[in-house]
Amino acid sequence: MDALVQVGPVVLDLLPAPDQLNPDEIEPTVGTAQRIGGDAAFAYLKSFRDVASLVVLDALTRDWARFDAREYVTEILEPMRGPFDFVVIEDRQQAQAVAPLNITGMFYVGDFETGDFEEQKNASSVVELSVSSNDFVYHLEWLSKYTQLSDLRLYGCPQLAHLDGIEKCTLTDLTLEGLHPSLDLTPLRNLTSLRNLDLETELNYRDLNELPIHDNLEGLSLGAHAFGAESIEGLSRWTGLRRLSLSVEKFCHHFVEILDMRELRDLSLTDASEPYAFEDMMGVPPIRQVDHLTVSAVNSGFDVADIVRVFPSLHAIRIVAAGPGMAIDIAPLAKMSNWTMISLKGFAVISGANVFPPRVVGASPRPRAR
Repeated sequence: MDALVQVGPVVLDLLPAPDQLNPDEIEPTVGTAQRIGGDAAFAYLKSFRDVASLVVLDALTRDWARFDAREYVTEILEPMRGPFDFVVIEDRQQAQAVAPLNITGMFYVGDFETGDFEEQKNASSVVELSVSSNDFVYHLEWLSKYTQLSDLRLYGCPQLAHLDGIEKCTLTDLTLEGLHPSLDLTPLRNLTSLRNLDLETELNYRDLNELPIHDNLEGLSLGAHAFGAESIEGLSRWTGLRRLSLSVEKFCHHFVEILDMRELRDLSLTDASEPYAFEDMMGVPPIRQVDHLTVSAVNSGFDVADIVRVFPSLHAIRIVAAGPGMAIDIAPLAKMSNWTMISLKGFAVISGANVFPPRVVGASPRPRAR
């Protein structure tokens, strides 16, 4: 897409009509026109407004800051009716222009002030709200305007040192990433509606036992920067977890915290490309309750045989390559017979796929097969 954008407006004449695009081609094609900008690009994007597709709705509301906001909403978005569940807002003109739309999800990028969130006309209909790259937000009292909010995601808000105001919501999902290093989580103690928590920010808590969060979480993600420490002692307090994400290293060192999680079904192992990430996998006993596994950023040191031994009950797995040009041999997975999905992303060469039933193995982009 970058190469096409650099060529400029002449590319627009070569872009296919909406009815000639496959679903996975819509986003990059629309994104190309949006990044080129100008009248010709605007006219091309208008041709998508009669396409009844959630993929089109999402694509048209991602990167539209190069156009006049009111004209874009009036001519392109408003005729589509919505609901729009992912509208990116990068300036105040966009924030004001979207007032007539039926919006359930908004993604604010940049330094908006708390007053901007309070004045948003769509606040009462927003179910999912993301705030990113914001140096101005320092409190969350304005969340009282978002009466339907269930999913809040805060990324890169370094001035946000406390969460006062969050207890006024009935959030089920919360993401905290890149916030103030002295972030106080005390208000979460009373957020009993919370079911899924994603932590990717340094915290002044010794370990997970000290977190002021109820014990009924169903999903927990611990990023590489969570706590700024190695220990995840106390993870076992959430005995009802069904979904868990953590680094390979933390998993290998603290697997004992997981052994008694009888409800755990979906496990994601991240940072698999770190040196010696799988070095201690041999010491991990079988984790029989997990049936869905994701392994992200694997490198040439990744051994599929480790997966077969540690996770004998799997029937779905997703493996993501750490970089371009990588090869993988998935033949060892054939020792397990209950596969419904093997998803591979970013691999240049895949070996062993032919030993599985049709439609079990999927890959993107499509690699050379052996």
